[in-house]
Amino acid sequence: MNLTTLKKSLKELDQKELIGLVADLYKLNPEVKGYLSSRFAGDDEVALLYEKAKKVVQNEFFRTEGLESCA
Repeated sequence: MNLTTLKKSLKELDQKELIGLVADLYKLNPEVKGYLSSRFAGDDEVALLYEKAKKVVQNEFFRTEGLESCA
């Protein structure tokens, strides 16, 4: 499905159906949850998402455990 077809399909839904669709996406997909949280929850939620992503990057690229055996 392309974006134009999606938009046409969404225009056929009423507000209650659209809210249900967005709520389902929010529950099912962590990336959608993060996007919508940052879009609507404000600076505090953005700061929390930033810290969470920062920890993931630090754990992936700057690990300290296991390095002693490589020295």
